[in-house]
Amino acid sequence: MLKLVTGTAIVAAVVLVAASASMNFTFASSLGRTPAEGFILGAIAVGVDVLKAVLAILIGTAARARRWIFVLIGSGAFVLFASLSLAAAFGFSASNRQAVLGDRDRSTHRLAALERHVAELRTKLQALPPHRLLALVDEALTTARTDPQWIASRQCSSITTTRVRSLCEGIAKLRSERIAGEAALRFEQQIATHDSEIETLRQAGGGNDADPQARSMAHALGLSEAQVQRSLSALLALVVEVGSALGVYIALGHRLLAAESPRDSKQTDDVVSVPRIQEIPLQPEPATTAVALNAMIPPISVAPRPGVAVSARHAPSRNSGSQPRSSNNDAS
Repeated sequence: MLKLVTGTAIVAAVVLVAASASMNFTFASSLGRTPAEGFILGAIAVGVDVLKAVLAILIGTAARARRWIFVLIGSGAFVLFASLSLAAAFGFSASNRQAVLGDRDRSTHRLAALERHVAELRTKLQALPPHRLLALVDEALTTARTDPQWIASRQCSSITTTRVRSLCEGIAKLRSERIAGEAALRFEQQIATHDSEIETLRQAGGGNDADPQARSMAHALGLSEAQVQRSLSALLALVVEVGSALGVYIALGHRLLAAESPRDSKQTDDVVSVPRIQEIPLQPEPATTAVALNAMIPPISVAPRPGVAVSARHAPSRNSGSQPRSSNNDAS
């Protein structure tokens, strides 16, 4: 079970590192004047972000080993890298939020403009005179133009009789009706096109609040909507950067401690298992000590002086193989 939890935590930490690196690369690359400069800046941001995640593990290991110089240097580098990554993540979050909200605002404005235009078109359509379908009007015009009076009047350019006048007035009405029909058809086509676009914009969130989350929190906290939006962007950047910086260390921390514990316990066992040698003082019996000392001291032969009797105590033993030394006087 612990292995499963550890594996899940490692995967989540790697995902956060990848997300942070992608955010920093996207924002840093947008600051370059050319694609090459943007790629260089993005590569720097990715390297800093990955090194920041590795430094957390190295600093923790060095602290347990009491390597304080490395801890001091690594902590300074970690703070520097984390600050740069946090700034890039905050820039990405703010720019992304602003872009999304800007698109929603533009959609809302476009929707309102289309709705006003559709209302104007409907008003114009209703203001048109009654008219029939264009096919019926064209058919009536064709029939009227085949009348002999139309040809005789040279297409109503010379009105000489009442019948010709009546025919020309009918053709003029048909032409007006056709113009109204063409206008109605044009208005209807525009209305249909705008209605389709309005439906698409409404499905995309047009007409609603651009940022309902910030709006609700602003009302609840008594802040402006812009302040809440900036705070949310900063919170998102902070969560991603903290997770990418410390996620791997948190996921592997207990495994590192478990790997070091057996080695420490082994060293402790080696030290404890060494038996203490207790020096026991020897206290031999006095008689035994005297006998041993007499055995170790060789017999001493003393030459007798003239006129001095040698006592039995100092007489040489017959059992000993040594012969008595002759004095200089005897030799002489």
